[in-house]
Amino acid sequence: MPPPPPPPDAPDKLAEQIESLVEKLVELARKRKEEKPLPNHDELVQIIKEMGAMLDKSTEPVPQAQYRHDCVWRPNRWANPELVWEVCDKGVPEKDIVSLTWAANAWKAKGILVLFEEADFRKAQEKFAHLSQIYLIKAEDVVQVHHLLKAGNTPALRAIFGV
Repeated sequence: MPPPPPPPDAPDKLAEQIESLVEKLVELARKRKEEKPLPNHDELVQIIKEMGAMLDKSTEPVPQAQYRHDCVWRPNRWANPELVWEVCDKGVPEKDIVSLTWAANAWKAKGILVLFEEADFRKAQEKFAHLSQIYLIKAEDVVQVHHLLKAGNTPALRAIFGV
């Protein structure tokens, strides 16, 4: 025998649950809309150049270099780079590693390889862990560092980057 129907003035539990779930979905959709997507390759290179400028680094390319790097940080436009950046968005990390290794050998520069996808980042960590002059970082972390610089944390980040 089925249970008796609820009295007419009783709250509708199912309707309350549905309403609560709809509210949560609307909130999630609103938050997702507010989140900015990751910048693309060229936008991220511009962010890295801006970060270098905030840290008083010259980001002009080195004309005589064997490779065309996405970004270099130099103490001034006549010095060799201290830090060389390669941004790999759906590219071939091995190509960027060759470029960064060349920079480490030719200029004694540290290299930073920026990767967009979590799977690419983990794969690169396994594959290139033995390279002591090359560091891997996720694109989203570069964006966070940029936000920290813009918020006035320049001295702390200068110490972290050693520049």
